[in-house]
Amino acid sequence: DEFVSNGDVPLWAVLTGFTTPFIIGGMVLAGLFEGIVFTYAVMKHEVLGIDERLRKTFSGALFAGLGTVAFLVATELMESIAGMGWVGGVLIGITILSLRKPIFATFSKISFSIMPESHTQTEQTYLEVFAIAMEDGIITKEERKMLQIQARTLGLNESRITHLESTYHLNQECE
Repeated sequence: DEFVSNGDVPLWAVLTGFTTPFIIGGMVLAGLFEGIVFTYAVMKHEVLGIDERLRKTFSGALFAGLGTVAFLVATELMESIAGMGWVGGVLIGITILSLRKPIFATFSKISFSIMPESHTQTEQTYLEVFAIAMEDGIITKEERKMLQIQARTLGLNESRITHLESTYHLNQECE
């Protein structure tokens, strides 16, 4: 205590004693904020759209993996058969690029069956109403008006409605 009683307290000790509570308080507030945001995301059944991002990443990874393996096999086969591996690479590259959309659609179905999407209660309500409207296979003008009113009541925006309807159609194709 001789250190303190003489008044020779170093500046670093004063600053440390003054700033430490603020640092600890900031860490506690950051943890609270993170917990609240994560809880909100879990309650919405998704973490910042992670389910959709995971499916897109999974489909992209499958496509890239298939393309890489097909490219390597084609170049090696053409190299051993004709001595010109680049021809096989070009042919398989053109084939994969031209069939990109059907391949991605297939991979999307696979990823959707592996990782199904979760919806909030309001989205589930809209999907139930949409399923009733789709019983005959078409949506009339009157049904579309009712769906728009339902979406407005539930607080769904146009992009989310489009996503929900495409998800519904994708589910119907998978079944």
